Amino acid sequence: MMIPDYLSYCLTDVLANEYTNATTGALVRAKTNDWDYELMDMLGFNRELFLPLSKPATLLGSFSPEIENRVGFNAKVIHAPSHDTASAVAACPIDDKSVYISSGTWSLIGAENKTPTLDFEASKAGFTNEGGVEYRYRFLENIMGMWLFQNIRKNLNKKYTYDEMMNMARESNYDKLINPNDSSFTAPESMVDAIREYLGDINLPIGDLLKSVYLSLANSYNTAVKTIEQFSNKTIENIFIVGGGSKDKYLNELTAKMTGKKVTIGLSEATATGNILSQIMYSENIDLKKAREIVKNSFDIKEIKV
Repeated sequence: MMIPDYLSYCLTDVLANEYTNATTGALVRAKTNDWDYELMDMLGFNRELFLPLSKPATLLGSFSPEIENRVGFNAKVIHAPSHDTASAVAACPIDDKSVYISSGTWSLIGAENKTPTLDFEASKAGFTNEGGVEYRYRFLENIMGMWLFQNIRKNLNKKYTYDEMMNMARESNYDKLINPNDSSFTAPESMVDAIREYLGDINLPIGDLLKSVYLSLANSYNTAVKTIEQFSNKTIENIFIVGGGSKDKYLNELTAKMTGKKVTIGLSEATATGNILSQIMYSENIDLKKAREIVKNSFDIKEIKV
């Protein structure tokens, strides 16, 4: 059933002032977890347009009588993390020695910190602080992910399945790397041609090209983990990969090999899981730590063996 347009608009307006989503817009002050009104004034924004920020796992209210009459039911509306990565991270059963990779079209890799990392060098390295549940900070970097494979497959007229492409890469001994975040890979007419040009071989076989992408993504994850360790002043022991990209066995194996860390998977639908957890946190009056115990007990969490 499609959500009626008027209900979609209502929910969009509701989520606009939710904390985790608001932090992504860079108008929330990291040290106060509130709107940065000084920055708003500098930009000429009307403060009255910005409602007070609401935390995830809190009650917003119920449907108005008008909405209840139109849809035929009433319901409580609970603030979930309205940024998809914030929801996915909320579902990750991670600890202080873990990083997460929300692996999909993009790979969001980071650590969950209780204080913001405001070192300018971290910003220059491509990292940012985004909001999480219980005012935790997602210190993360955005790396190009499955977008590369999706476009390669499209360029090949979907001749191969993703599993077939993965096996082609496994069979290759190629070892040259690309920078997955290079601007030439953002929206090329042909991803295959763009990667071949980057590697300096316009006739590079598809298997070798795929191997380069796999190695390059795993290498980028390794670099990101080292950066997280550097600026967070902690040693990472575990990488938890969630999202659709967590189904790629070869990338998981390469990530474990290159980083030397324990790699675990088990949540391909992490965003939906995080949204559900927010509702459970409200209804059962539990904190995020206890909510994550539910995840551990409900999903088949597996360690990648290499």
